[in-house]
Amino acid sequence: MKPRKTLILCIHIKFERKIADLLKIQGQEKKFDK
Repeated sequence: MKPRKTLILCIHIKFERKIADLLKIQGQEKKFDK
């Protein structure tokens, strides 16, 4: 694999993890609202 492709893949995985964390935080906030 090209170094550039692996770099993009790493960034994509980190981005997905950040989104997952944000969704988890939003889910917790919704639970607290109830």
